[in-house]
Amino acid sequence: MRLSQRVARVVANPSFGPDVPFPSQFIPLGDYLPDIPPHSNPGLITMSNAVPIDHKSYGPLPDFAATAGAANARPQGAFAGTDNSGNALIMVGSASRLEQLSAASVTFSNVSRSAGYTTAADEIWDFDQFGLRIIATNLADAPQGFLIGTDTLFSNLSGSPPRARYCRTVRDFVMLANIVDAADGTRPQRVHWCEQGVETSWPTVGTAAAAAALSDNRELRGSGGWNQGLVAGIGPLDCVVLQERAIFRGMYTGQPLVFDFERVNGANGTPIPGSIIQFGNAVAYISEAGFEIFDGSQTYKIGANKVDREFWDNVNLTYLSRVSGAWDPANKRLMWSWPSGSNTTPDRVMIYVPHLDRWATATITLTRLIRGMGLGYTLDQLDTISTSIDALPFSLDSRAWSNNRGILGAFNSAFTYGTLSGANLAASFTTAEREASNGQMMLTYGIRPFVHGGTVTVAMGHRATPDASVTTTSAVSPEADGIGKIRVRNRYVRNIVNVAAGGNWHCAQHFELYAKPDGWR
Repeated sequence: MRLSQRVARVVANPSFGPDVPFPSQFIPLGDYLPDIPPHSNPGLITMSNAVPIDHKSYGPLPDFAATAGAANARPQGAFAGTDNSGNALIMVGSASRLEQLSAASVTFSNVSRSAGYTTAADEIWDFDQFGLRIIATNLADAPQGFLIGTDTLFSNLSGSPPRARYCRTVRDFVMLANIVDAADGTRPQRVHWCEQGVETSWPTVGTAAAAAALSDNRELRGSGGWNQGLVAGIGPLDCVVLQERAIFRGMYTGQPLVFDFERVNGANGTPIPGSIIQFGNAVAYISEAGFEIFDGSQTYKIGANKVDREFWDNVNLTYLSRVSGAWDPANKRLMWSWPSGSNTTPDRVMIYVPHLDRWATATITLTRLIRGMGLGYTLDQLDTISTSIDALPFSLDSRAWSNNRGILGAFNSAFTYGTLSGANLAASFTTAEREASNGQMMLTYGIRPFVHGGTVTVAMGHRATPDASVTTTSAVSPEADGIGKIRVRNRYVRNIVNVAAGGNWHCAQHFELYAKPDGWR
């Protein structure tokens, strides 16, 4: 039989012999769903170091790239604000110091009060800006103030406010939460606010002076646990107080209450203060149940049956205080850095894209995330990053070089400040298990990956029963026809696509599996 006759016969009635093509199955790169069992999973059972770019595709996640020097010690909080000229400034707090990142020198300088600080290892520094004054709290020390354009060092905030874990500007007030009061002692469910419009005035609560100044406090009593953070301006609300297992919404009412607080029915709080992220008119956080968003009236469980179990089964519970989250304004995504297993330093990142309702994860060591700002580097200042323009970690038109433009900031394991703008990280995707119809064995021929750019390899994991260990083949490169040839015969097969680090890939869409049923034995 001539070759043309054989091809015509295969097309009309394929016999699947050893010398003819296998039929192909189109397999999309679906949602990252590690909480769903491998066999029934409609998406990906594992993935790493890529981000959703639409409802069907993933793009690369850049590595960390330094844009400044290093902080003195492990950051326990960080903040980006603006000075009276609209220039960006970045503050970072560690156990004993407050430091400021200078755009002129691209280094951190000590701006602590002369006595320094005694921040506990499991505490965080919280920051906010009231006009031109930056407020900082760490519970152990008096609230700190730094008047931009005037002060060179932080100092105890005037007016003798109580010690507090958290601070936030709410309307015309500085509000503190989780208090140590000089008269009443520890009040972890209390909020306390200053005189209206005067952050340095804290008259004694209950006096005529306090009433006239609209300064007061409130106990948010109940079973919700301790106050874990404050957020201002969520939806129609003036503020939101997150406790460990509850959320209170606050509204300015004027005298006599000034602020009225109401517990939100059915809303969870968070045991992880660093997980709280405000973005737009909503706040995201990690509750005891998993990842959630509160928009001022309704709670959305964004991680249920997706990534909640993955996080809580793998996070180091001893170091929840080192979890940090931030909004990436340039890429419109939420990111949380967290320590996995026995690691004490955050080594994993959870990524959520709200407008796509899709998740991703990354393996990268970032000790703290912040919603940062570009510092507005001059060409001379770029020499501190690299002596060669060609060797700069990212393009000169990047947001990282632009003054006062929102970016995702991060500190690496050496406490160096930078952004995720380096070379592409090595990415991988593992699909759910597939089987032939009626429980038959499956014989595979190979995988054709649809990845635009980059260096790609493919592999297969396989097993005979749902409770058997998975055997993974060696990774192979696609050949001239685009197919990575892998011959496997087993009942359950999962497909793996790897993209090497670096390179110029920009989109991973789907792949084709070439396979056929091959009997029951």
